[in-house]
Amino acid sequence: MNESTTPRPSRSRDHKQTRIAVIGTGLAGLTTAHLLSRSPRSSHLSIHLFEAGPKIGFDAHSLEVDGRVVDVPMRAVTSGYYPRLMGLYRSLGVRLRRVRFTYSFSDASGVRLVYDGGSGRSGVRASSIWETLITSLTFIYFAILAILYTHLLPRSKILSTTTLDTFLHMHHIPTSFSQNYLIPLFSAVCTCSHSTTLRLPAAEVLRYAAASLWGRHYVVEGGVRVVRERLMEGVEEENVHLGRGVERVRRVEGRMRLKLEGGENEEEEFEHVVFAVGTAQAQQILSSAKEGEHEHEDLARLLDAFESEKVEVVTHRDTTILPTPHTHLRTLNLSTHPCTNQTSTTHIISPTILQTTNPSPTHTIPSPLLLGRAQFYRGIQTLVSLETIKELERVQGRDGVWFVGSWTRGGLVLLEGCVEGAEGVVRGILGREGGR
Repeated sequence: MNESTTPRPSRSRDHKQTRIAVIGTGLAGLTTAHLLSRSPRSSHLSIHLFEAGPKIGFDAHSLEVDGRVVDVPMRAVTSGYYPRLMGLYRSLGVRLRRVRFTYSFSDASGVRLVYDGGSGRSGVRASSIWETLITSLTFIYFAILAILYTHLLPRSKILSTTTLDTFLHMHHIPTSFSQNYLIPLFSAVCTCSHSTTLRLPAAEVLRYAAASLWGRHYVVEGGVRVVRERLMEGVEEENVHLGRGVERVRRVEGRMRLKLEGGENEEEEFEHVVFAVGTAQAQQILSSAKEGEHEHEDLARLLDAFESEKVEVVTHRDTTILPTPHTHLRTLNLSTHPCTNQTSTTHIISPTILQTTNPSPTHTIPSPLLLGRAQFYRGIQTLVSLETIKELERVQGRDGVWFVGSWTRGGLVLLEGCVEGAEGVVRGILGREGGR
C-alpha cells in the first residue's frame, strides 16, 4: 500500500454495511441500484452512484420544448421485444402511452416507400405498383424466415456463425429490398452504420423482427425522467455523486478502492464495484492501475471484443431536412444518401418539433432552429462480442467487479438488455452476500 494514498473512512451509517459502487447512471446503473435497494438485504447494503457528468445519465439530454418533455434519444418500446423493460415500468407504476409509428424510406431522389405500420396490414406503398408488389412479397418472405428461425429452429447452428449479410445472400433476399429498406431500418434501430448493420448477428436481427411483428409501440407518459425519479427513490441522496467520475479501481486487502477524478489521493472503499458504463470507459478505468498493479488487465483486454459507434441526436425545427414530397411523410422518416454509410432518421414529434438521429453531413441545421444536440456512443453486437459475453459471464463478480449494460447480454444492444443485465448482476451480488 502506498502510504500517500489512504482509504476514506466509511460514514457511520455505512458501518457494517456492504458498500456497493455503481459507476454510471444510465438505465443499467439505475436499475441495478433500484433492485438492490428493493431487495430483502437492502438494510445491509450501502449503494452509491457515481456519474462523471453533471446530471443523471439516463435522461441527461432530455428537453422541455413548447410545454412538452422531449426524450433524447427517443425512448420507445415494443411490447414483443421488451418484456423485462415493460415489467420494470409496471413495477414502478409508470404510465405508458401507446403510439402508432409509420415510416417513410427515401434516398436522394425522394421518398421511395411509405409503410403505415401494423406489420404491413395498414398499407405499404412504393414509387410504383411493381416495387410495391415486390417489396410486400419480400417483406412477407423475410417475416416467415424470422419466425421460422426464431421459433422453430432457435438452436440452428447455421445462424450461430452467420452475419446478416451472409444470411441475406444465403436466402436470396433481393438486393433492392436489402439496400433500400431492410438495412436502413436496422441501421436506424441500432443507430449504427450500414456496413456495421451487415455484420450484426443474423439470429439476433431475426429474433427482433419476429418479436416485433405484432408488437405495439409505447412511450413513457411524461418522458423517461419519470422512470429516473422512480428508480432513484431507494437511493439515499447523499450517496448520489454527480460530477464525480472514477479514475481508477484497485483491490487492496480484499476490498475495492475507487479513486475519483480530480481528487487528491483519497480512495473510497467498497466490497463491490459495478461498471454500468460503455466498454471504452470501463477499459480506461481498469487500465489506469498504478505502477506494479495490473490485477485487472485481463478484464480490460476482454473488453477489446466489444465495439461501439458514435451517435448524434439533434432536436430542431428545420423542416427542410425532411424528404419530398411532404405528402408522403410519416412519423419516422428514414433517409439514405449516397455520400453516407448510415441512415438519418427524423422523428416528427409535432409540426414544429423534429428530432433527427445521425443527420446527414450534407445538411446544416440553422442555429436559430436548433433546440438541442447530443452525442454519445452506442454498443454494437457482433458474432465476436456474442462469444465474448459467455467468457464475461464466467468472470462476473471476480474480485468484486461486475459489468452491466445492454452490451453484456445477448440480443441487439437495446434497453431490454440493460434490465436483463441488471437483474443478473443483482442476483450475483445478493448470492455472494447471502453466503457471508
